[in-house]
Amino acid sequence: MRLQRNPLFIKSIFLKFTLAFIAVGLIPLLCFSYIAIGAFSRHIEQSTMDDSRQLLGFAGQSLEKMVADYNNITKLLYSYNSGRNGGLEKLLQTAVNARPGAMLSFQSTQLMNDFVRYVLDTDAHIQNVIFIDANLRTYYTSKSSKQFDSDYNFNTRDQLQAILASGKRLKILPPHPEAYFVRSRNRVITFARNYYELTDFNHPRILGTLLLDVDLDGFEAVFRRLNLGENSPVAVVDDQGYCIYSNDQRQIGLQLNWFLKKRRLFTGEEAAGIIRDRDAYFIFQQVPLGNWTVIGRLSRKDVFKRVNAVRNSIGLMILACSAALVLLSLAFSKGFAVPVRKLMGQMRRVEKGDLTARVAVRSEDEIGQLAAGFNQMVGELQDYIGKSYLAQIKQKEAELEALKTQIRPHFLYNTLEVIRMCAIDNGAATVGEMIHSLSVQLQYTIGFNREMVTLRQEVAMIQNYFRLIKIRYEDKIGLELNLPPELLELGILKLSLQPVVENAVLHGIKPKDGPGKVLISGEIRDETLTISVFDDGVGMSPAQLARLHELLASERMGERTAEGWKQIGLKNVHDRLRLNFGAGYGLTVASQERIGTVVRLVMPIISEVTEDAGQSIAGR
Repeated sequence: MRLQRNPLFIKSIFLKFTLAFIAVGLIPLLCFSYIAIGAFSRHIEQSTMDDSRQLLGFAGQSLEKMVADYNNITKLLYSYNSGRNGGLEKLLQTAVNARPGAMLSFQSTQLMNDFVRYVLDTDAHIQNVIFIDANLRTYYTSKSSKQFDSDYNFNTRDQLQAILASGKRLKILPPHPEAYFVRSRNRVITFARNYYELTDFNHPRILGTLLLDVDLDGFEAVFRRLNLGENSPVAVVDDQGYCIYSNDQRQIGLQLNWFLKKRRLFTGEEAAGIIRDRDAYFIFQQVPLGNWTVIGRLSRKDVFKRVNAVRNSIGLMILACSAALVLLSLAFSKGFAVPVRKLMGQMRRVEKGDLTARVAVRSEDEIGQLAAGFNQMVGELQDYIGKSYLAQIKQKEAELEALKTQIRPHFLYNTLEVIRMCAIDNGAATVGEMIHSLSVQLQYTIGFNREMVTLRQEVAMIQNYFRLIKIRYEDKIGLELNLPPELLELGILKLSLQPVVENAVLHGIKPKDGPGKVLISGEIRDETLTISVFDDGVGMSPAQLARLHELLASERMGERTAEGWKQIGLKNVHDRLRLNFGAGYGLTVASQERIGTVVRLVMPIISEVTEDAGQSIAGR
């Protein structure tokens, strides 16, 4: 069978239409997408480079200004000689001429201490100010309570020798520990300048060296805005390859070998540029005043992460458009194929003699007109055959079914009446009375085809039921009615009281060790009809009452026990009242052990009950 259908499927016009639709729409879309992805990728890459270079340019300008500020601060010792403090240069000259280790006067020492404190207060990031005169006398101050190491000899340190060798230029030492303070672990950057004698321009002598220890918080403020990517660090490197600062804290103070290898690439006429490497882009900005280079190593992974994000977005759009194109082509093809196949299926039904076959007409195009023509043809054929043959057979079947429906209840009532008369003839009047009561109940239940009845009719059925109960239980169970006459003509749901009364008899009074009574009362309360059914039976325990309340509020039909289903009647009445009248109506149950149970039926006031099979609810 499959070998026969495959050639037909290949030759299907709908398949050809679908393939053509996809080819015409999908191929241009893929070509355009390929070109667009390439253009977007290049644009994103170039935009990322430009943004990164601009960020580094701002960082370079900020660092240039920072170095310029500290450069000016180191020159304060020249301007500090003016005015009332003019004795500072004379003091330093005296210190040069004095023998090494000689003590200066208290006034001279106080003047030097005032100077270093003055310099400390000029900038928030300066942590320590140290002045070393020509005979290595040290004057210092700090913003934190740190103990100066009096045994620290600056003259034996390479750092001081490098500062002295720098001449009159500003010397910047890369981040280093504060070794001249006891147990200090802070790292600082030192800005240093030699102070020269101004009176002898031909052979000036060094009168001392000023050291400014600056914390790294100022760099942190600049670098906080420099986030080129997760794998793209940014560093400030001096001409010796030492890392002045980096957002990778582990590199600060270290000599970067990769910079030394590529140092020639970062020097040139341009102040900033981009170097493309195999794994990364190096974006750099020169800081001439500090002889620093700000370098951002932008990982290709981070760059192409943004490019890939755009590619993925475009790819998803392409997939969505392709899927929409395929679905659209299939929808168009299905719009042609499905109606034709349905028409062919209905034609096969007609071939088998089913003249009820019809095709739904959903459009006014050629296929819709074809379907309408088919329906008209089958309808006319069905009318013709029905007039001559099928109509007569259907009529006979309907008449026969109606006759059976009418005969069944009457046959049951007549049979019970014959049995009752036989019982009376044989002297069994009690049995006859019971059969009569049963017959009346059956007629009310299955022959009285109405949903709404009057309260009088429902109470009459209950009284008839109690005739059987009285005979069966030998007057052990009694019935008492307390219903005002004006309530008896109001409408209630058929068979809404009987299950409640039966439940009171079977589960309330029957288990009791003595006679019992069922009381039915009614009243109009808050524009509603309330009918109460009370029995003085065994009552219910709190646990049983709680389970009953939970059952009435749930969707279950009853309570399943080992003996079978219980409480089905109460649950059925409660659900019928709520379905017919709304959620504000239904059953409420109160009970107490060894005292009894009261069940209240709350329903709207129905003043008229129609005689037809339906129901009509009119206001009071």
